[in-house]
Amino acid sequence: MFVCQETDKVYVPLNNMGSAATGGAQGKTAQNHGSSSFGKLEVVNSNLCEEAAVGFEYGVSTEDPFTLAIWEAQFGDFYNNSQAIVDGYIVSGETKWSQQNGLVMLLPHGFDGGGPDHSSCRLERHLMLSNDPLDGHAHDGFLPNIYVTYPSTPAQFFHLLRRQVKRNFRKPLIVAGPKTLLRLASAASSLSEMGPGTSFQPVLDDPTVADPRIVQRVIMVSGKLYYDLAKIKEEHPLGEHIAIVRVEELSPFPRDALYNALAKYTSASDFVWVQEEPRNAGAYSFVAPRIKQLLPKHVELRYVGRPEHAATCSGVETQQAAEHAQLTSEAFDGLHGLVADLVMDNINIQHSQQAATASSSSMKKSSSTILPASVQHRWSTRPIYAAQSSEQ
Repeated sequence: MFVCQETDKVYVPLNNMGSAATGGAQGKTAQNHGSSSFGKLEVVNSNLCEEAAVGFEYGVSTEDPFTLAIWEAQFGDFYNNSQAIVDGYIVSGETKWSQQNGLVMLLPHGFDGGGPDHSSCRLERHLMLSNDPLDGHAHDGFLPNIYVTYPSTPAQFFHLLRRQVKRNFRKPLIVAGPKTLLRLASAASSLSEMGPGTSFQPVLDDPTVADPRIVQRVIMVSGKLYYDLAKIKEEHPLGEHIAIVRVEELSPFPRDALYNALAKYTSASDFVWVQEEPRNAGAYSFVAPRIKQLLPKHVELRYVGRPEHAATCSGVETQQAAEHAQLTSEAFDGLHGLVADLVMDNINIQHSQQAATASSSSMKKSSSTILPASVQHRWSTRPIYAAQSSEQ
């Protein structure tokens, strides 16, 4: 949207694409008379009365389900002044009054040095309001009351908004969107990722893993922290032994997609959830019990992040930077020991197989790629829960 500083005239390029396609004034006339061929983008800069603004947009989304109503906070923290609207209407209105709404709340979120009042959209609060079943057991046709996402690429964001209007039902959508990703060169998507046959992916596996069989540690993360971890992995001498899996959709929890991603790493013995929020905030409390249900028996989920904190983050920028450096470094600690254990397991198995081969000439030659027997079959028993489609 462009606004003339002298005349205050507003020009919205997206609203004039139709005139170019249909031929100048004729297209404008069709648009002005409400042609169904083209939509209309209306951008409004509201005042800082969040309760009134969110309440108005909620009304728009319920009155006209074919309008994509979006409310974007200046900072995610500012939504807290509209908490009563969120609790009493947005996330519970359908349960109380059978009234669907498809309001989208874009909430800037991320520890970028803005201090405790400009860093968090309080993901933990939105997730606590979700009725996603903890054990994964849900009746047929179950749909959660709220969708909570933390996308890390422009394509994922595009597909979220497209999915919101293409569905044949309406649910509120919370999008945690860090401002730093707007100017981060590595957070880019090609047009092919938004083309025909593509869709939103609730889980993004690590695209840099060449051989899943040698991965010893799986890091799970959500949002912009992925890019910091990916950079460290790229420079780490043992980076090939780590996989970084992104959980892009938190509610409904993507059990199927995450299980399929984790099960590829048959040699992994260390599973870690990493977040920049304090332990009593962010997504950890919500995802931890759900992830543990997907892991093999006797495998624990480790937490790496800031400890419990009364505020969202420190108000001292140097302290915040030091905490960030510590948690990203901790995510890669102890990797040498894990790799050494894998090497020793392989050596012991090779010796055993060589001895068995020598005693029986009919035995087939063993594979050149040998994995520890203890991990070959530990993913064979799939957790029992009701599968849910990510496109629901």
